[in-house]
Amino acid sequence: MGARSYNRPVPESGNKRRRQSVGAAWLLLAGLVAMLAGGGATMGLSYYRRVSGQASPTVVKGVIVTGFRTSVKTISEPLGSGLTNWRADWSICWDRTPNAIGYDLQVLTAEGISPRLRRLTTTCLEVEVAAGEHPPDRIERELGIQMSLQRSQLSYRMRAALPNDQVGEWSRDVSAGEDLNSAPR
Repeated sequence: MGARSYNRPVPESGNKRRRQSVGAAWLLLAGLVAMLAGGGATMGLSYYRRVSGQASPTVVKGVIVTGFRTSVKTISEPLGSGLTNWRADWSICWDRTPNAIGYDLQVLTAEGISPRLRRLTTTCLEVEVAAGEHPPDRIERELGIQMSLQRSQLSYRMRAALPNDQVGEWSRDVSAGEDLNSAPR
């Protein structure tokens, strides 16, 4: 059997394949980051569309998503080891916008603004914002730490998607884990 040469020059078509592989790797990495940030499969019916490279929809002034409400639901299960497996799901809901056919969500992270939009057909979004396995007396502390990290690193903003390729203005940014029902501190 002959020796293989791994140092062969890459044909020009290989560069295109390499760019596609790098693009696929970045997409996979972005998906993993979104899952770690709480995106996962909990976001319901939605689809993604790339913002860059597309004609911008017409923005209708004065149409802004409002009426934000948030809640946190914690689920826990005792384990045989004395630890408790737990997770916290944060949800944000908003008032229905007249004539809206959906709502575009954009993710804002500490690294920047996502170039992809998520179109929801509902007026609520739910994401996992904290999870772990801890002794029962440490869960509240760990939840507070993880929620604080989420609030500093992950936010969402929304806009109404209207008929005829029109959209409303972007809402204010809402941090993941933010409690909109309590008085400001």
